[in-house]
Amino acid sequence: MPAQQSASSMADWNPPQVRPTAVGEYRAALEPLEAAPSSRRWWNGRWWSNPYHAHYEPEVIERIRQEPSVFSPFWQTLPH
Repeated sequence: MPAQQSASSMADWNPPQVRPTAVGEYRAALEPLEAAPSSRRWWNGRWWSNPYHAHYEPEVIERIRQEPSVFSPFWQTLPH
């Protein structure tokens, strides 16, 4: 039963090899099943930023969004 729950949860995530079509903030994680709800990364259309959390100060978020990551995460579109 736990494997089915994990598989179902993973189905909600886009795999790293699939890139978003729009620039913006996404819920993202290297280990989706262990990801905090506030885990974020910025997709600038070419590369992912380093990770940050939604509750960080706006100045910190903006700085981190400029830092390219060497990792491609699993990701989800955030609700509008």
